[in-house]
Parts: sequence; structure tokens; C-alpha cells
Amino acid sequence: MYKNKYYFDLPYSGQLLIWTSRIYVNECIYYNRNIEDIIIRAYNRLNINNGYIKLANLLSILLDNHLLKMNDINDKLLNYDEYLLSECLEDFKFSNDCFDKYSSWKIENYFNQFKLAANELIREFDKNILTTSFKLNSQVYKKCMLNTYYGETNNIKRQ
Repeated sequence: MYKNKYYFDLPYSGQLLIWTSRIYVNECIYYNRNIEDIIIRAYNRLNINNGYIKLANLLSILLDNHLLKMNDINDKLLNYDEYLLSECLEDFKFSNDCFDKYSSWKIENYFNQFKLAANELIREFDKNILTTSFKLNSQVYKKCMLNTYYGETNNIKRQ
């Protein structure tokens, strides 16, 4: 359910997806080579090869078929399209039948192309054990990750 979702509540890779998508969508009109380089470097830092191309393939389908609305790069609240984009990769990872959720994007005729582009990006995120969903950024998940990071034998209580 979408209601006041905050950008910083996403896991890091979800933030990266939204941040680079905001840059791509807001700057694609002008085709700024520096923006392309920034996105390439951001994905290279996470060992995602051809991240710019895979992101561009996914977003170009949405931009061609639907007026994709992305907030300004500094906006902390996600709009509905950004929320769907963050959930999209996780949904396609586990199900091929999630068309209804994304009907607002009006990609009925291009659904297979969209799914293929999403799967390319999903493979790269999976290879590096990255997630983009709010579902996997819950308190339980955070607690599990902290226990793993600090080790189960660590007796120091953190609050």
C-alpha cells in the first residue's frame, strides 16, 4: 500500500535505483553526457556492469508509453510512480503475473519488452545481493542484518 513512502526508508540499492532514475528522467530531455557518466559510475561502484544501459532500457519503455513522473532529486517523499518502480524489480523477481499492479503505466502492448528489460536489471541486482523493496527493509530485516553484521556472540546492547 502506497502512503507517504520516504526515499531514505528504501534499502541502499532501492535508493540508487530511484536516484539514478530521477536523474535519467529529469535530464534525458537535454542529454547531458555528464549525467550519463554519473549514473555509470554509481552502478560501477556496486559492480553492476552496463547499469546505465539496463536502466535506460527499462525507463525508455516507460517514458515512451506513459508520462513517467519522477520527483526532483532532493525530494524525500516518493511519488506513486517511484514507489511502483522500487517495488517493480522485487515483484518481477518472484512473479510473472503482476501486470495489474502496473496498469497505470499503460504498458499492455509492451509488457513482454518491459519484463525483459526489468529482468536484465534484476539479474545484476541479484548477482550483487541487492534489493529495492520496502518489504525487505522492515525492522525485522534490519535487526537480522545488524545481528549478522555484529555477530550473534556480541554482548553489547545497541539501542
